[in-house]
Amino acid sequence: MRAPPLRGARWSASASALGFAALGLAPSVQPILSRLGFHEPTPVQRQSFAPILSGGDTVVLAETGSGKTLAYTLPIMHMMLEETGGESGPEVRRWESSRKQALLLQPNRELCRQARDTIERIGPSVGISVSSLMEHDADVDADILIATPTIAIRSWRGPDRVARRPPRLNPKPKPTPNPNPKPKPSP
Repeated sequence: MRAPPLRGARWSASASALGFAALGLAPSVQPILSRLGFHEPTPVQRQSFAPILSGGDTVVLAETGSGKTLAYTLPIMHMMLEETGGESGPEVRRWESSRKQALLLQPNRELCRQARDTIERIGPSVGISVSSLMEHDADVDADILIATPTIAIRSWRGPDRVARRPPRLNPKPKPTPNPNPKPKPSP
């Protein structure tokens, strides 16, 4: 079943005045966002935070520049920090077999790069690592891993199992050459 997309802006001025604290975002992330110039969540961030935290499938649709990357990564970071009591990073999370990790699928390489760059501005400050499978030195044990669907499948199944198409059930017959070809007229 597909989740309904989140659209539009449903937020009040009083909720806006509380900033990211009104969302219940992990306190360790809030000063980093403020230092980066993010003082108030955008409408899409406000609207998507709770549904993503609830664990349901969420489709986020909004215009370019509306804050979609943070709309889906802030709840993910919040869950990771909540899991460890606010502490994260390689020394706390890296070797726990039950730790939460996230795989972010982006439609193309450019959006993978943009998402990684955005997350790298916040994640390392709270000990959350990010890596992209688009890079040759990708860290597959990172807390947040970013890839296109094709690259993710190739990494999961192996390169030989991605590009091949299944054989046709009813292959088209190959045309047979005419046994009595017409002679070509001479010039």
